Formats: sequence, C-alpha cells, structure tokens
Amino acid sequence: MRDGRRSTLKVSSDGAGSVSHAGSALLVGVAERTGLTRALSARLRPLRRRGGGHDPGRVLRDLAVVLADGGDCLSELATMSDQAALFGEVASRSTAFRVIDMIASDLGALDRLRAVHAIARARVWEQAGAPTALTIDLDAGADHRSFREGGHGRRVQRRLRVSPDARRRARDR
Repeated sequence: MRDGRRSTLKVSSDGAGSVSHAGSALLVGVAERTGLTRALSARLRPLRRRGGGHDPGRVLRDLAVVLADGGDCLSELATMSDQAALFGEVASRSTAFRVIDMIASDLGALDRLRAVHAIARARVWEQAGAPTALTIDLDAGADHRSFREGGHGRRVQRRLRVSPDARRRARDR
C-alpha cells in the first residue's frame, strides 16, 4: 500500500501524462502539509479493528476531498481510485461506509474530530503567518444606498478587527 505520498504535479500543454482531478490532489497535499491526515490517523486509531487495512484517518481525508471535488455519495471515491498515480490506494465504498459507521457509533469520535480540526486550523494560521488583526467588512453584501451620509454620498463602512489570539480564546471556551 502506498504511504500517501503523491506524484509531483507539472503543468504542460502537450497532453502527455495528463490526469483529471489534479486540483483534488492539491487538497490532499494541503492535508498532508498541515498535519491534518496525521492528526486524523492518530485520533481515529482506536477505531481501527485490524493492524492492516485502510487507515481511518486517510479514509476520512479522502472522503473530504471527494466532497470538495463535488462528490455527493460514497461511490464518488471511484474518481480517486481511478487516479492511483495521484492519490495512492483509496478505500472502497464498503470500507468508507464502515469508517463512517464506526465514527457514528463512537460517542467520543466527534469530539476527537473537532480537536483535529482545531489543530489543523492552528497549523494553517502558523504556516500562513496569521495577521495581527483580521478585518471583516460587515456590510460587504448590504445595500450601500442605506449607508449614505449627508448629500455627498460618502459611504460609512463598519469594520471589525479581531486578533487571532481572541479567536483562539473564543474557540477554546
């Protein structure tokens, strides 16, 4: 079984060695670089029934990639299975169903998945160099006519600045 490493992607116009779903392979790469796959594997290890077989963390990562690629059912895993050069070995539908069933029947599994999500999100902020403040424009989709002041038509913008530390504290509550 492949260890999850994928082939290097190159952009060319000659059509040689072209594959579909190359963008999905980039999502797999993001999951690897952020430690998401490794964290999923570690937190879901108690669900693993045998020493061999598919890693539940990788199965869940592959399901997330399928969803991001527009899939809406377990059989869509075949789109990844057909591209083994990009994705490595991908679990079958029945294996993916068993992983979902094991997660659904384990009372602590969702809490462990939330913890994994928080770890990966923090890692992304570390790698991206989180800004000291984040500006959120609250009226981005609002009708600007209602925000005009006086006869000059100057628009009032409402902005909220939230530091990454404040977001972390709010998330940890």
